[in-house]
Amino acid sequence: MALAVVGACWMFAPSTPAFADSCDGPGVRALINDQSTGKKVPIPGVTVTVAGADGAALGEAVTDAKGVALVCIPEKVDLTVSVDTATLPEGKGLEAGTETLSILASNFKTNVKSVTV
Repeated sequence: MALAVVGACWMFAPSTPAFADSCDGPGVRALINDQSTGKKVPIPGVTVTVAGADGAALGEAVTDAKGVALVCIPEKVDLTVSVDTATLPEGKGLEAGTETLSILASNFKTNVKSVTV
């Protein structure tokens, strides 16, 4: 069975009124969508983990009904963001090599930084 491709959009946001579920400091907001039908359909229940450059976990969150997970982090540091593919719905998967994304602290130049994988 072929896997449907799921898209992930990563946003990095210090606390801002634009986000209902904001952090008191910087955070990583992941948006997980099923894009296999040509439409972006949110996928709830997917675990997203954020770790520091040393591999130590900084936090994790599970996507909500809108496919959004917010992980607050203590400070702007080099990060690794990963999706637990075991928590994707059956038959869904990510494109090879997109399960983990490395983010440099220098990417936190604006209130929102978006990277699509």
